[in-house]
Amino acid sequence: MAELEGKGFEDLVFTAAIAAYLNVVKDVASKVNQKIFKYQAGKDKLDKIQAQITEKLAGDSEEACLPAIELGATNNLDGLPTLVKLADHNDQFVRACSLSAIGTLGAHDQLEEVRSV
Repeated sequence: MAELEGKGFEDLVFTAAIAAYLNVVKDVASKVNQKIFKYQAGKDKLDKIQAQITEKLAGDSEEACLPAIELGATNNLDGLPTLVKLADHNDQFVRACSLSAIGTLGAHDQLEEVRSV
């Protein structure tokens, strides 16, 4: 319950709804880019997203989970170590978004590593 302290229920529901919506949109777009166009974001994009993750986590932002969703949508497995690390985060939304992003990446071979978290 400590995770909920200081956050209004409405804020939590709103954040969860936005994260879920973005996740669906990004997942569909990612799969189209991956399967049809063979698109994969480059290192610069990964670095930018990882910097956003660090910034939002340091600021204890309620939107800290959103860059994790974006990282999953890059179709670049180089972002996987960051997502696996976030899967062990103390915030439930960050954990949920990172696990979803791992699925979006299609990193099924990392399932055992994620289960150990």
